[in-house]
Order: sequence, then structure tokens, then C-alpha cells
Amino acid sequence: MHGYIQISTLNDFLFDPMSIYFHSVYQSFNTSLYHSIDQIRGIECHKSIDKKTYTSRKDVWQGTPVMSANLGLVGKIDLFYFKEKKLVERKYKIKKTYDGYVMQLVAQAVCLEERGITVKKLVLYSISDNKSYEIEYSPILVYSLSLLISKIRQYQTIDKSPSSNQRKRERCIYKNLYW
Repeated sequence: MHGYIQISTLNDFLFDPMSIYFHSVYQSFNTSLYHSIDQIRGIECHKSIDKKTYTSRKDVWQGTPVMSANLGLVGKIDLFYFKEKKLVERKYKIKKTYDGYVMQLVAQAVCLEERGITVKKLVLYSISDNKSYEIEYSPILVYSLSLLISKIRQYQTIDKSPSSNQRKRERCIYKNLYW
């Protein structure tokens, strides 16, 4: 029996699997010691979602916990618009639609569908420049998600090195821990 995987872990794993390990190292620290300005902005932008004050519309879920017993996932959605059947993941600034962003959104959609809620649109929303990126929801993406979850469950940190991609390492909040 496996434990549940946080949906946010999907993005972290695709960025660099070692970042999950580093996250556990810093978990008990004050976040001001290691959060970058981008993370601080993202956290600030999510406050209205977490407090459920982003909108007063009754047909919009905001900051709602979701889970999938089938895939072993747990997390929160940012916004779900019932009339449009649209799921929105908000990021402070989207420069590129990274696979990790897409997998988070697909995971959230799967969780909603497991609850019997139909999802027709997936949208990544870039807050700083007010841009939306619609993601085509497909069985291929759901299959890719299941493969990713399998990789995460099978991953061992023993004898693994952090990403050798210098650009990724420079953007990582845990760059001071890389060896």
C-alpha cells in the first residue's frame, strides 16, 4: 500500500526529483530563509484562493481539497467554474507551459472526475500578464500522469545526483544544497 502523493509533488519531480528530498530538508525551516522572490509572489497571489475570497460567485470552487483514491493523489484546486466546467491553475508568471504545470492540472481534473464532476476545459493562468493557456485534456495526458506517478513511486534517491542542467539548478530554490 502506497501513501498519497501531493499533486504539487508532480511538478517538483519533473523539475528535478532531488528537489523533493531538499524540500524535506528545509521543511522545518522558516520559509523566508529559502523562498525566492518568485515563490513569495506566487504565495501572495494564492492567498485569496486559500482564503476563498477570490470571488463571491457560488458556482466557483476556490482552494478546494481534492483526492484520487485510484491514483493515490491529494491536493487542492485553485479554481473550478461549474457552469463552464473549467479548471484553472493560477501561477504568478508563466513563461512556458512546463510539463509539471500540465501534470498538476491533469491530476486535479482526474480528482474531480473521480468525484463525478465533468471537466471540459483545463486552463493555466498567468497572473502577472493576464494570459491564459488552454490545455487539451486527453486520455494521453491521463496515461502520462499514471506513468509519472509510477516513476515517482519507484524513484530511489540513493546514488542519485541532482539535475546536471545548470539552468534548472540556478532557478531551484534549493540551489545552495546542490553539491
